[in-house]
Order: sequence, then structure tokens, then C-alpha cells
Amino acid sequence: MTKKEIISKAYETFNTFDYPLHFVNTQNSLECEDHEQTLQSCELHDIGPEQVGHMGWSPLPYLLPEALGYLMPRLIEMALNNMPNKDGDPFVIDLIRVMSSMPVENFNPFSTEQKLFIKNVLIDIQKSMMDIIEIEGYHKELEQLIHFFSK
Repeated sequence: MTKKEIISKAYETFNTFDYPLHFVNTQNSLECEDHEQTLQSCELHDIGPEQVGHMGWSPLPYLLPEALGYLMPRLIEMALNNMPNKDGDPFVIDLIRVMSSMPVENFNPFSTEQKLFIKNVLIDIQKSMMDIIEIEGYHKELEQLIHFFSK
């Protein structure tokens, strides 16, 4: 599959997730309230580096499971297109870092098909972006994610 076909398939595969009532638990902090407002103000295709932030300020670690499912196709698209985060660093690294540190429960709403799709995307990322991943030092985390989604 081409990158464009994979991205199209991501939107199709994750279309079971509706626009979430909340993206993050706003009771955690003022930062989470800011993340909630930022994400609520955007349509899915408009989410980009400004909204996902950078390693020090990002809504991604705080996403509720249903919000993660809703955002997953856009996150996959950003990673496969090698978009930068707000600091200009490769977003694919943020995605690997965040997904590898999320509680397993965050993926409970995902179907077997969705988990298999994520595994295949991660394998594609491993094949096509390994130079970036190795430079940034996230090859072990990527391997662990592939293993997790292989279960």
C-alpha cells in the first residue's frame, strides 16, 4: 500500500470513533484545560503541530481513550507524512514516545482490526523511518509497541 492508501485506510478503520465529548480529563490541571480548549476548537483534519505541541507541552499523554481513537487517523497521517511537532522535531517520535508510555487501558476501546492496523502502520514506520527513529533513540520503544499490538 502507498502512504496515501494507508492514510485513507486509517480514516476508514477508525471511523467508529465519534467526536469525543472531552479529549482530556480537565480536572488534572490548567494545562489540561488548555489542551481541551485547543482540541475542541479544531476539526480532525485541522489538527497539526500547533495543537499537538512538543515534548514539554502536548495533549497527547493526557488523551482519554475515546479521544485517542478519534484522533488516531490524524496522528498516523502526521507521522507517515513526517510532519514536525511544534518545535520542528519529527512528530513520529512524539507518537512513539507517547503511545509507548500510555496505560494499556487507553487501547481497550480499539477493535482487533484497529490494533492490527496500528501494528502494520508501526511496521511501515519501522521500515521507512528507521534512520529518524535510531537517531532519536526510540527503536526499542517502537519494537515494544509492535509487539504489544501483535497480541
